[in-house]
Amino acid sequence: MMLRKKNMPNRKQLYYKSLIVALITSVISGGFGVSVNAQVSGISGAKLCVPDAGALSNGSFEFEPSFSVFSSENKFCKNGSTESLCGESISSDVMFRVTAGVADHLEIGAAFSSTIEQVSFGTKYFLADLEKINLALIAGLSLPAGNEFLADTLADDEHHLTSSFGSIASLELAENSSLDFIFSYTRIYGVHQFNNILNYGAGVGYWLSEKFQGVIELNGFATYNGKLQSHKLSVSPGITYKTSDRLLFVFGFQVDLLGKNEDKGFGYFSAFTITF
Repeated sequence: MMLRKKNMPNRKQLYYKSLIVALITSVISGGFGVSVNAQVSGISGAKLCVPDAGALSNGSFEFEPSFSVFSSENKFCKNGSTESLCGESISSDVMFRVTAGVADHLEIGAAFSSTIEQVSFGTKYFLADLEKINLALIAGLSLPAGNEFLADTLADDEHHLTSSFGSIASLELAENSSLDFIFSYTRIYGVHQFNNILNYGAGVGYWLSEKFQGVIELNGFATYNGKLQSHKLSVSPGITYKTSDRLLFVFGFQVDLLGKNEDKGFGYFSAFTITF
């Protein structure tokens, strides 16, 4: 079984309709993927950016340092076409995540960057094991921490109080492969050029061996405030490598496919997940 199943109850009839709604909503949203902007932070995962439905077991703990670099020489215009930035824009970030299993089927966590602009809290609750399909609910809260730096994207929700909620569905495709879907909504409070962000996505993982997993994800977001302000859809191929039972190495790339009022570019990211 490649799906991560930890303390999962079996409530098929109760949650079957909820699963169908989550899957249909993800498809209708216009694509698959999850943005690193405004999604629920502090929760565990088994691939790159798209988390799985499994929750950490009660009493377990994860610490994850990560970094990302994004470079762009072009941008998506209002009509979706691209034009030059007349130079190169490069941004980078270092993040830290801590997550703990606090009860059966329930985990809570926190995430913050090295610049301490925002501190985010998140939780994931596993709902059901429907044979080869698992379902979870996620929610989070993000608080400004005082430091302010230049925004790298129009979908910047830092320096504002935000709340998020969503759902995750994980499907076992075969003994060594799985598919994860996510859909989440974020509300930004206070004066902002937009107050709503949708994140949506999917990731496919295939275990080539007991330690090595190949992953490809589609990840995207859309911001709106009465009308669509910006959006972007990207593809992220990568790997996970389990060096031991306590350490997982993650590495991936981001290639932007289409968008509106956002930079178009290329990025790479990596993380080290340490389990206690």
